[in-house]
Formats: sequence, structure tokens, C-alpha cells
Amino acid sequence: MRGTVLLYVLVTVYILAVNYYGFRLVRSQYEEGGTEDKLRGEAVRMLLTAALGGALAQFITMLVLRFRLKNLVLMIALPLFIVLNGYCFSSSFKRSRVSSYEGMRGSQFSGLKLASSHLATPSSSQ
Repeated sequence: MRGTVLLYVLVTVYILAVNYYGFRLVRSQYEEGGTEDKLRGEAVRMLLTAALGGALAQFITMLVLRFRLKNLVLMIALPLFIVLNGYCFSSSFKRSRVSSYEGMRGSQFSGLKLASSHLATPSSSQ
């Protein structure tokens, strides 16, 4: 049980940290301004941060600041990364719950398996 709670805390802290970094990255680019060539190089950094889990904060920050909304790559890739990150994080939480119940399956539920196997066999008296 402690391992599962620790996993939840670590994943949650990771998600919050990467999203905070993504927020600060977009905000610092907005405040600096910069030329188009410099911003093009920073797009790679933004996509990498989005792939690691910070897509939601970056996308919301870009919309609120109205910054880089004409960059087609970011406006398509960030929502895709949001969906992909959500799927990965939710599946990691589901797997940890399933793995904690697998230990109980062998000991407590062995009687149910035997009873269900008797019901599944076809009878020969038809």
C-alpha cells in the first residue's frame, strides 16, 4: 500500500514540476520577445517539454498570453501531446491499481476460479 501511495505522489509531483517548467518557458519567451530565428529554435525546446508532460500548461499559457498562436506546428502538436500525456498518466495510475490487486488474486480468489470452471464445462446429458 505504501508503494502505491508513494508512486501516486511521485507521479503527481513530476506532472506539476514539468507543467510549471513549461509555463515558465513560455512566459520567459514572451517576456524576451526575440527574433523569429531564436523563437524557431525555442520551439524544439517547447515540443520536448510538451512530450515530457508539460503540454497542458504550455498550451493554456500560450492562449492566455496570445503568444505564438500563428505557429501551426505548436498549435497542432500541443493538443496532441495533451491527449497523449493524459492517456499515459491515467494508464500508469490504472496499472498500479491493478498490480496491487494481482497479489490477492492467487490466495483469496482461488475458490471462485474453481467454482467458475465447473459451471463452464458443458454437460453430456443433453
